[in-house]
Amino acid sequence: MQLASLLGFVALARAVAHDACTPTTPEPTTPAPTTAAPFSICRTLVDGKKIYLAQMVGSTKHYLGYCVGCTLDAYSYKLPARVNKWWHSITIATIPGGSLGLQMDTGRFYSRCENCGNAANQVVQRYTKWQASDSTHWTCEDVSETHIRLKDFKGEYMTRREYLKPLDGHFVYSSSLNATDDGQLWTVDLTAP
Repeated sequence: MQLASLLGFVALARAVAHDACTPTTPEPTTPAPTTAAPFSICRTLVDGKKIYLAQMVGSTKHYLGYCVGCTLDAYSYKLPARVNKWWHSITIATIPGGSLGLQMDTGRFYSRCENCGNAANQVVQRYTKWQASDSTHWTCEDVSETHIRLKDFKGEYMTRREYLKPLDGHFVYSSSLNATDDGQLWTVDLTAP
């Protein structure tokens, strides 16, 4: 009986030794599927691209444009931005550091005007070069696959405000972020209506 126990022990020791020396291969793993990067409107806004910025005002699509010849006291040297039924194309200028310049067909860039009398922070066309002032620099932020926000150099957002009869459209200002304000949401159209 001792011999049988001894033989059993030797057999067990061989089996353990054999298993310990046998290389094991890890189970193959399936790589995680790659997910596509989310769509970004902002990444499509490249140097020289012509766009139209639009918003829904009620049930009507209106566009970011400007007023020529509007009789606004103390603002005659600038072309104020407005949102209304007329459209003007915007040409994108990419600025080192990731900002954008929004150049109108007049050759001027939209900028935040901090010293515009009783309309401080109004968005106007003031400079012919984006290098002339940081106020011409806008940062694009994706909100969804269809909407963006435009943030100025002070961290405030291009926003449609009240309708002003002499402007025949809505004033455009730089305002603090308001996530529920549809006046801060812009769509990008590639063709005029």
